[in-house]
Amino acid sequence: MVYAAMQNYGGTKAEFSHLWGDIPGREFIGLNDDDEDEVLGILADHLGG
Repeated sequence: MVYAAMQNYGGTKAEFSHLWGDIPGREFIGLNDDDEDEVLGILADHLGG
């Protein structure tokens, strides 16, 4: 998705002159500690560990 980084991290008009104004970051991409544990568990199960 082309706009995912801008929506996740935000941006300012000073950095991106085509914006009408500043866009606040709304983090939706990322892993918290529980997510990381779950991913590692799935990988371990898949790899036979």
